[in-house]
Amino acid sequence: MAVIPETAPAHASGAFGWRRFLTVWRSPADQPSWARPALLAIAAVAAVAYGWGMAGASVEPFYGAAARSMSESWHDFFFGAFDPAGTVTVDKLPGALWLQALSLRVFGFHIWALVLPQVVEGVLTILVLYRAVRRLAGPVAGLTAAAVLAVTPITVLLSRGNVSDSLLILLLVLAADATSAALLTGSLRQLLLAGVWVGLAFQAKMIQAWLVLPALAAAYLLAAPAARLRTRCAHVALAGLVTAVVSLSWMTAVSLVPSQDRPYVDGSRDDSVYTQVFDYNGLGRLTGNWVTVAGAPPSPLLVAARESGQLLTAETMGIKPGWHRLLAGPFAADGGWLLPAAFVGAAGCSFPGAARAGATRCAPRSCCGAAGGWSSWSSSAPAPT
Repeated sequence: MAVIPETAPAHASGAFGWRRFLTVWRSPADQPSWARPALLAIAAVAAVAYGWGMAGASVEPFYGAAARSMSESWHDFFFGAFDPAGTVTVDKLPGALWLQALSLRVFGFHIWALVLPQVVEGVLTILVLYRAVRRLAGPVAGLTAAAVLAVTPITVLLSRGNVSDSLLILLLVLAADATSAALLTGSLRQLLLAGVWVGLAFQAKMIQAWLVLPALAAAYLLAAPAARLRTRCAHVALAGLVTAVVSLSWMTAVSLVPSQDRPYVDGSRDDSVYTQVFDYNGLGRLTGNWVTVAGAPPSPLLVAARESGQLLTAETMGIKPGWHRLLAGPFAADGGWLLPAAFVGAAGCSFPGAARAGATRCAPRSCCGAAGGWSSWSSSAPAPT
């Protein structure tokens, strides 16, 4: 009777583990052998850079306090309440705060637990961007895009903090990735998925997420393989409908709850989340009506910060509302330099591609380059808190 050594399963398990480890680093058959290891190396360096010293990271106190309150109560979690008593919400939609609150609920209240979601979001953005660019322009272009994103100063800064922009960028890059797949296949499913990603991005940064829609729609209309323009227009319309439904779903649900059963909506005159989003955080940023909101109970932390002179807004920095506000003062220093880069990138990709593709349809690569020029600036330009 044969006796099987007890160490055999362990040995087999160990070998299986090593094979799985090597498989992760091995490039797919349609990519060069160096592509996957290079991408993972970029992601690993980014993860170390974003996460280094995050236990002592400098965080935004207002949203940090809100995430803590939301982590202690499911009622406060759903409504995005600023205070533990659930009397008033934060002044923006709570999409990004949901992830932070979940992290705090799992790991406890620590600075690193507050920052951890943004570190993960930053690394995932690098991986998704590589896939989107490689699909259209090859692995070299994909790795270049991933490396540039990983070391861009604003990307590093956002991934080491607790503001919502890192989640916004991840979701919009996912939308661009789905759109790039739709450009090559004409898949309505992929285009609808892009609409879902933009709708979720709306939960993180509101109207700013919609700024990429013209670019994504134009790319699909000009380059998708669907033969008839009417078909492509119908696809874009359906994707727009999906975007609107996903974007407005939480706002509508909150609006249906009686006011006495939920926190007051900060930043609104009438306790309406629609007013908060489209007036206070929307048109009001252009007209100046967002500075003072009559009738709304002020957030205690905002009052203290304003009285101490530590609140940094367009008002306290002397920047007048208007269409040019992102091109003035510190906002221009933070994100304005991306605008000329976007125009150069769009021009460089569009004209050669249009010439090669003929007079009736742009090549997917050139159209996505032109669209990316606009969307890179619109999604990365900082919006004041």
